[in-house]
Amino acid sequence: MSSPLSRNALEGLEISRLIFHVIHTAGEEPVLLEEIPVGEYQEFFLDLVSDCLKGTRFEFNDGSQTESLLRDIYNEPDSFQEKSRQLATNFHAVAVGNAGPGIFFVLKMDTEDGAYFALIKYDNQPVLQYRIEDGSSVTIDEIANTITQDRRALQKSVLVYMDAEGSDVIARDRQASGGDLAHYFRGFLNVSRKQNGEQITRALRRAVVDTVSKHAAELPDDMTREASNHFTRTVVEGAEDPDAFYGSYFGENGNEQVRDTFQQQLQRRGLDDCPFDLDPDTAVKNSKRRFRTSGGITLQLPPNSSDWFEIEDCPDGHVEIKIRTQKVWES
Repeated sequence: MSSPLSRNALEGLEISRLIFHVIHTAGEEPVLLEEIPVGEYQEFFLDLVSDCLKGTRFEFNDGSQTESLLRDIYNEPDSFQEKSRQLATNFHAVAVGNAGPGIFFVLKMDTEDGAYFALIKYDNQPVLQYRIEDGSSVTIDEIANTITQDRRALQKSVLVYMDAEGSDVIARDRQASGGDLAHYFRGFLNVSRKQNGEQITRALRRAVVDTVSKHAAELPDDMTREASNHFTRTVVEGAEDPDAFYGSYFGENGNEQVRDTFQQQLQRRGLDDCPFDLDPDTAVKNSKRRFRTSGGITLQLPPNSSDWFEIEDCPDGHVEIKIRTQKVWES
């Protein structure tokens, strides 16, 4: 059975309810509108929904008002217009000063066992319209309130699958990197990034290695050379939260700059707001390692390469790297 948040799961569905509200215009309050029929524009709006699938998986936190309002619509379909207005009002309130004028879509698609909801912030993109008069005379006018086919106007989107058992969430933010969400958008949804123990452990390994790489000049040699192996030992020893992990891994070698980099790496990978559920088996598995020398040479080693790769310190302060192999060629 495919995930409810996949293209296969969306095939054949149609939008059953559609409404949008005008937000972040000159007025202090949103302009709340009435539900409209989808009509001949099914394909256009289904494309908007499909765009949500390019996002990142999240899960609602306890007390999420957005989840509660969607659950109200799920349980009481007649409340669609009322609850959509509350959703738009909430988004308008949290994003004041941070977002351009546009519209806030709420779309609903029904299935046999549940329903999909799409919440989409679409920015206004003024376009020019020309009119030809008297055969060759041209007049150009600006049209400000438009829903264009340019996907750059689609700034923020979330697709929620909901049934009697719970909900699945996938969200996308074009103004944030690394699959993250802008602070106010995350706050509006009240979600946390959804990752399993294996994914969290792999992401943490990369966060640690990148932190060590950035501060290689100030960290001891045994830490910079054995960043991944040291990571494995620290995970196996156990750490209940990021602070405990940082203390165990960096110890007295950590300073304010190293900690700041580590925190930034956690945020970049969504590890600052998800359960710190590390998987020791994943940490123990050998993974590809990369080394970079001060002379600009990069070495990339496959798993299980420790038997033929060796680093030795020289009396003159240099480092010697030995690689044993049967044959070598330029690739």
